[in-house]
Amino acid sequence: GLDQDDVTVHTTMMGGAFGRRGEVDFSAYAALIAMQSDGKPVKVTWTREEDMTHDLYRPASSAKFMAVLGTDGLPIALDGAIAAPSIMRSLMRRNFPSLGEGPLGPDKALTDGACNQPYDIANMSVRGIEVDMKVPTSFWRSVGNSHNAFFHECFMDEVATAGKLDPVAMRLKLMASHPAAAKAVEKVAQMSNWGTNAPGRAKGMAFCLSFGGWVAQVVEVADSPEGLRITNLWCAADVGLALDPDNIKAQIFSGAIYGLSAAMNQKITFADGMVEQKNYFDHDAMRIWQTPQFHIEILEHEIRMKTLATLFAAGLMAVGLQHSVRAEPLDDWTIVHKVLSHPRCANCHTPDERPRWSDDKTGAQINHAMNVQRGHDGSGFGNPGLRCTTCHGEANGTRN
Repeated sequence: GLDQDDVTVHTTMMGGAFGRRGEVDFSAYAALIAMQSDGKPVKVTWTREEDMTHDLYRPASSAKFMAVLGTDGLPIALDGAIAAPSIMRSLMRRNFPSLGEGPLGPDKALTDGACNQPYDIANMSVRGIEVDMKVPTSFWRSVGNSHNAFFHECFMDEVATAGKLDPVAMRLKLMASHPAAAKAVEKVAQMSNWGTNAPGRAKGMAFCLSFGGWVAQVVEVADSPEGLRITNLWCAADVGLALDPDNIKAQIFSGAIYGLSAAMNQKITFADGMVEQKNYFDHDAMRIWQTPQFHIEILEHEIRMKTLATLFAAGLMAVGLQHSVRAEPLDDWTIVHKVLSHPRCANCHTPDERPRWSDDKTGAQINHAMNVQRGHDGSGFGNPGLRCTTCHGEANGTRN
């Protein structure tokens, strides 16, 4: 072997591998061969057939859910059980053999996407049952949230049907104490014109809180002579502070393509101890002609709520410091409140892309005239040609 000081690892900045780069098998193979190559460079790669038949797979899983409904049709109890191999156990045993066969603790991915969703159900239990299978498993895009959200949201639609409730209306009632989730559901329902269907078409919706992102989607399918066709997909996602909205939309677009491809065209099956699928001809991704029209909106309600909490925390800290030397803490808080709620703050720091004016008579906020926007170029100070400084200067009066 080689001493650690004699080894240099160059980490390449490449595109996403969506879980596959979490493994180190290719690096180990390259190192073992390079030690025998007398200084010659070594590149390890596989044919498509080798890669697909000796891969690390998404875990097979199954689930059973039950619910008790109240007189209003809403669930008052939900019990779920999900059986699947542990991704973490497979990965850790494979990459860290020194761990031995001792216990590794619970694997959160067994229930992610089902046990932690923002539905207020009084009595709820979701259990993960680890299944010992010999097929090696590893991360797939969204990990446990992918199949568990599928189980959970399909069942929530069955609950809505059994309770004679609209799926969107039911979710909004159950999400009343989770405004970020409710706003995402409301937005996607508005975008998709939920509640109306063109002849021969139908819509379905689902929601998932995954890795801090509150995501609601509606899919429309149409009956055609060739079978069901996916025609439209609407998505509203609140990911917090959207530093690069176009990149976020691209992530959502491609993630949806992954999910739809898996549902429509892809499966891994085994026969005689071997994987049967070998290339794209029998494990194909969604093609362009199969792809729906995408409509994606990025929300930022959650980050604004967190930012507001931070502002008030800072204000309270200031009040506390003042209280240590003064006897009028409420007076200090009044000053903080006056600053934060002043139109000079509130009219520009709004929950959408439109700044506000204060009505001269009532003081109520109204949309700024002339269709002034925050700025599609990311400036935050108006669109090119109509910047805030066009009118707002250091002194009263209009600029030319």
